Amino acid sequence: MASSSTPLGLVLLVGVVGGVVGGAGGYLALRDPPAPVRYDRFPPPPGAVLLQEVQEMRAELAEMRARQAERVVPSRERVEPDTAIEVEEPPVTEADKPQQEPSNSRFDATKFAVSLRTEPFGIELSDKIIEVLSINKDQIEPTIAALKKELKNDPENPELWSALGAAYFAKLASGEAEGPAAARVYRDVMQAYDKAIQYDEHHWTARYSKAFTTSMAPEFVGLRPASIRMFEDVVQRQEARPNAREYARCYMRLGTLYKDAGNMEKAKQIWKKGLRLYADDRQLTEALEVAEKK
Repeated sequence: MASSSTPLGLVLLVGVVGGVVGGAGGYLALRDPPAPVRYDRFPPPPGAVLLQEVQEMRAELAEMRARQAERVVPSRERVEPDTAIEVEEPPVTEADKPQQEPSNSRFDATKFAVSLRTEPFGIELSDKIIEVLSINKDQIEPTIAALKKELKNDPENPELWSALGAAYFAKLASGEAEGPAAARVYRDVMQAYDKAIQYDEHHWTARYSKAFTTSMAPEFVGLRPASIRMFEDVVQRQEARPNAREYARCYMRLGTLYKDAGNMEKAKQIWKKGLRLYADDRQLTEALEVAEKK
């Protein structure tokens, strides 16, 4: 990998999915621990409990903002004196007072790390962990430390290694690491994903994430050909398995890389191939429509 002082943190910030890439936390104490899973099961379902907690947090925040935006405090009504009706202002309740965004207290890095001893680390969970850590920067280092602690007890666990790669990626996406420091963290990201693949060669999340991270490097670094090869390998592997909705993103990203390389015909070929499998994917549909108009 490149070891220059390229500000990769700022470049990679563009690539975080879902707002970021779309958000997450590790709230895993609401139900009994799940039964152990086989790492060769592919693709693994996302951590359902974790995603549920994140969605609840985001819903609470959206409800709070909507309530504040819609709240109207009535003023005294101006009418003729003989029919004047005094309109009293309602008392200010706790719900009406300005509120801070949810704190980090609900995210338990230790519980999250421990959960990966038995739960898979799917791509949706990866996206959400990257977002929540990018927003809550003070949770990045505790999460990295918690994952490393679990890896000491379970060093061949690909879920833990893949999650560690995502945590390091959040360090870049948040801007916590820039310049030479970003180059070192970028290397840590790639090494973590390599470890996950070493212990589970079919680990789709790690393979996709490694290819995606490589694709976000600046053009002058010269990693586009390597990234294209990685995505082609991921596509070949996933096509040998039952369809899964997250697979559509591989066709989208691979086609975009070919487009950026100036090979629009190859890009359209890739997007069409993806749409034959995932006809309802909005991103693939829109990308192909734009390409066909040119």
